[in-house]
Amino acid sequence: MLRLITFTLMSVILSGSVMAQSDFREGDNVVAFGVGLGSSLGGFSSNSRTPALSVQFEHGQWEVGGPGTVSIGGYLGYKGFKNSGSFPYSGGSYSYDQRWRYIILGFRSAYHYHGFEVKNLDPYACIMLAYDILDYSYNDNLPNVEYDYGGNYSSSFSLTFYLGSRYYLDKNWSAFAELGYGVSFLTVGMAYKL
Repeated sequence: MLRLITFTLMSVILSGSVMAQSDFREGDNVVAFGVGLGSSLGGFSSNSRTPALSVQFEHGQWEVGGPGTVSIGGYLGYKGFKNSGSFPYSGGSYSYDQRWRYIILGFRSAYHYHGFEVKNLDPYACIMLAYDILDYSYNDNLPNVEYDYGGNYSSSFSLTFYLGSRYYLDKNWSAFAELGYGVSFLTVGMAYKL
């Protein structure tokens, strides 16, 4: 299914045969709510993960040649991982629970390309600088034993790149999809032009 979504999105973005106009211009403001699958966060094994949840704001800052519009905006996201299990241990049972919870605060800028001129379509390429705030916890049931299973987990900066597109359902509401490397590999959701 991921291949089908990817193929469909890329076909629409790269198609330039149908002429009309793009729907994101200088001065426009858009709020978007998304759900993402996959992630480059973590880099560790886990047996459970939440989808990446996000809220984005975008402002059409200026028109540029090409033709297109450059936008700036903000990003607030959440992504969680969990690793837990239990094993027989010294006549009893050993169990543990590890959790990684990321709050992502980002600054995004995108180039919205108007050259395809596909009706109701707003294709864009985006870059985001983010601070990934990590809350890590580890618990087990071993009495009187102090283990540090935390590793070297800490908050960090990240740089993310996306290709995306919004398809306007009416003058305000649009569905969007983004492919990229970062908080999530695929994000889908709804956006509203204020």
